[in-house]
Amino acid sequence: MCAKIESQKVRVLTFFRLKTWHEADLIHLFTREMDYPKLPENTVEYNVFFIEKTGVLKKDFSDVWPQLERFCDDVYSLLAKPLLDYIWHNEPFRLSPFKRPFPHVGGRTHFGDNTEDEWFIVYILLELSKQYTNTAISVYDDAGNFLLIEAVEHLPAWLGPENSRNRVWIHRGRIHIISETLAKQGTGNAGDEEFSVEAALACLAKEPAQTVAPKAVENAINKRINGYPKKISDAQHRMHCCVPASVAVLMKVKPSVLSAAIEAFYLRDPIDLRACKAMKHFPPETRVLTDVATSKLQYVQLLQQKYCPDKRTGWDLPGTDDPHYRALDLGVKIASGFEILCAYGEKIKGKTRLLTHEELDADKEWKDFHETLLKKGYLRDIKDSGEQTNKLNRARDFFIESRRVDDTCSSRERHGAYVLHLLRTADVDIDALKKQSYQLAPPDDDSWVNLAPDDVETTLKARSGPQGNGSAKRREAAFDPTLITESMKRFMDIASGLESAEFPDEKDDHNSMDTRAMDNAIGKILELHISETDDEGRNSSAMTDYSDEEEHVFDMPRGSKTELESIQSYLQEKMDRELAKTSDKKTLARENGIGLGKSSTDAPKAPRRPPPPVPDRKNSAMAGDSNESIDEEDDDYHPVNVNVNLLKNILESCNSQQGLAGPASVMLKRMGVNLPANTNQP
Repeated sequence: MCAKIESQKVRVLTFFRLKTWHEADLIHLFTREMDYPKLPENTVEYNVFFIEKTGVLKKDFSDVWPQLERFCDDVYSLLAKPLLDYIWHNEPFRLSPFKRPFPHVGGRTHFGDNTEDEWFIVYILLELSKQYTNTAISVYDDAGNFLLIEAVEHLPAWLGPENSRNRVWIHRGRIHIISETLAKQGTGNAGDEEFSVEAALACLAKEPAQTVAPKAVENAINKRINGYPKKISDAQHRMHCCVPASVAVLMKVKPSVLSAAIEAFYLRDPIDLRACKAMKHFPPETRVLTDVATSKLQYVQLLQQKYCPDKRTGWDLPGTDDPHYRALDLGVKIASGFEILCAYGEKIKGKTRLLTHEELDADKEWKDFHETLLKKGYLRDIKDSGEQTNKLNRARDFFIESRRVDDTCSSRERHGAYVLHLLRTADVDIDALKKQSYQLAPPDDDSWVNLAPDDVETTLKARSGPQGNGSAKRREAAFDPTLITESMKRFMDIASGLESAEFPDEKDDHNSMDTRAMDNAIGKILELHISETDDEGRNSSAMTDYSDEEEHVFDMPRGSKTELESIQSYLQEKMDRELAKTSDKKTLARENGIGLGKSSTDAPKAPRRPPPPVPDRKNSAMAGDSNESIDEEDDDYHPVNVNVNLLKNILESCNSQQGLAGPASVMLKRMGVNLPANTNQP
């Protein structure tokens, strides 16, 4: 087991040193090696610690708890505009006081399918550290330290997954990596895998300039967050949708519930669809046209789903050529998502505490937060009353979510309970909503949904950097199809291990073991080494006693190498003739171009190969039968071309993946074969 763990470490370090790697494998290895607390899938955790010149700030939690609460409120006020303008896919950024390992603030955010939420939080943390220079921030997700994963090509040679815990920090608007030298000065042990938070904060307090990460590492991370806060509006899409009047009100009063409804619809299962068969909370009779802003990812999730509502609900959709089809289609999907939330909310009805808008208006902390928003101009400069109400509701919604401490129920149950509460209390004026529908601004252009192949290639090049440009140049060169067949032959010649076959990128020459030498060494130790030419020793072996008692039915011929090759050729011909009788005979490529759907009569006939001579008399009858059977077959025989069939099947498998990851492309990638794109598709 220890040897296996060490082998995994070597593989991870190999990923660090090489210039080519597979991101999915790298993330898997980081997750396996890094000793971070286990987080739910697609969840990011961040912790904000406070440092002083003398070291770590350590006080009793009950004494500093009010200060930590005020710090959280100050952060919300300081970063109110980006935090409130951003459309969160699932949960927002939120801070709370924590007691362990010592008083600090932190939080978790489930970002779901939108990894951009995770990188936006990194931007928020960097901005926070610029304003509060006495803070040091750590951030990681369920895959481990994703900052290192992003900058893996530029990491120092000494840094690996096994020693990166508590080494990477956000401090004073920069990325900091505590080196081995500083760690040794702080702990007395450079290789200490349990490098503590206290030791890390002491290093940052003492030598902040010496812990700044290399410029290339910072550039790789800053590249992911480049463009904020302007990129917030670029990532949003305003659409028109025809929804029940109550849904139109709910989306304005509590904007975050729209994200929950879209996710509930997108991830629906057969049990969730039971609620959609009745649509008892959101019938179609009160539908109105409204506009709403979502993230571009949420818009695509709604758009690409094909959904036919139950006709018994009255939600009939026109043809796709109808000008109102898009708004009606989006509306029924959103309404179905709200109906699913209501089904979840009914499970916890009356079992959870909800902070309503009415109670929020009497809350002192909300009043202070609202006053700060007015001072910073977040609400003051808005002249349109409707837009001001939307912004105020967004601020209320964010404040309620940031104060949430009850995690006993799921996100769907919590949002469903809010929906049920608002259905009972919200004022729904259908006439007013219908009048507003005539004054809506046009929806945003969604031509960005349809990307051209050149745009995809440009995006991939920009994402992969110089390495991607090199790959593009290699793809422009002529591709040799024999690379596939030769790589497959080499792969088939590799001996598989106990768990599975090893790919070339998994083999480690420095840690390989000569199994034959090991067997010989063990045999010498146990005095069991027997020479193959020692007949006397062989006859004296106890293992041969059993062979004398058995009667051999077949005696394998011990002929020359030429005779064995002749037998092998004969057996290959017999197999080809058997395949020719099956229904797949036209799909097998053969010598002289036969196969692949061609008629066998279009090519010259190959001469029939006589069967090999069988030296053993016992098998003479078998040889005669073979001669007779071959003569009875037709002369339309051509050997199967194994290489062509292999290449054909692999290319067809890659082509069927339509550019996505699949078994064939992944296998070729692992064997070092970069298959070019199919430019001949219609």
